[in-house]
Amino acid sequence: MTKKILIVCHDHMLSGANLSLCDYLAKSKYVNNVIIILPRKNDEFKEKLKKIGVDSVLYYGVFNIITHINKISLFHKFGIFIKKLYNLFFKNSHQKKILKILQNKNIDFVISNSSATTLGYEVAKRLNVEHVYHIREFMDLDHQITYEQKIDIKSIFQDSHAVFISNSIRDYYLQKHEFKSWKVIYNTIKYDENYKRDRLYFEDGKINVIITGTLQNNKGQLEAIKAIENLKEKYNNIFLYICGDGPNKNLLKKYIENNDLNNIYLLGHRKDVSEIRKNMDISLVCSSMEALGRVTIESMYYENI
Repeated sequence: MTKKILIVCHDHMLSGANLSLCDYLAKSKYVNNVIIILPRKNDEFKEKLKKIGVDSVLYYGVFNIITHINKISLFHKFGIFIKKLYNLFFKNSHQKKILKILQNKNIDFVISNSSATTLGYEVAKRLNVEHVYHIREFMDLDHQITYEQKIDIKSIFQDSHAVFISNSIRDYYLQKHEFKSWKVIYNTIKYDENYKRDRLYFEDGKINVIITGTLQNNKGQLEAIKAIENLKEKYNNIFLYICGDGPNKNLLKKYIENNDLNNIYLLGHRKDVSEIRKNMDISLVCSSMEALGRVTIESMYYENI
């Protein structure tokens, strides 16, 4: 019987880690042997996986819980409390259902698609197979999140193998943790091979600037906005387009409105970023820490300065 690879995702959205997974699987010869587990249901993600050849998608039915390092709102704290309460009552029953389905799937090993979850490790231990962490992020330095205090992450890492997406990620984690084995494998990045940039730089007298990514402190969108605000005093032809969604959305929107910045646009989460880039001149990367620098690579490919 053909062996199966089980991949457990830390969230159910088409986030950076999950998009990177899709790009990798699209070129993998093992794609038909993959089973994906998402914490929650997402038809858009499931359809994307189906298009690249992954037919088996399961839903864990629980919330992945992490701890925020920085201060968060009472609303977010309440949301985390509700998630913990839900997991307390339903996690065991959902896990039993998943394990019952997987018992006859001949799972060879389990991959956690992010270091920000222990769900994959828990399933691997119950199936008595090897576990691999695909480590894609600086959790604390970049996303300002960490593990719950009750989780012994050092022991979990010691009992797992690791794939790092860059040398910087490798160096950072190996300074603090040990793994059974490890390897550096760079992310596969999918490009639009038919992409053609028709616009010449600044051809219409405008300076179009783009910044993409999750709207949170470490990604630097507020610094970008303030920079464009300062430049507007000298250049009335500069415009900033912000692609992405996240916890800082209302903060950024309020700052733009309060300072009457009619040359800055919040575009939200977009699926057509490559199309938007065709009309952009400059791409900003204001992150305090990037695991791979995917945004930089994409900016170079799509010919944004």
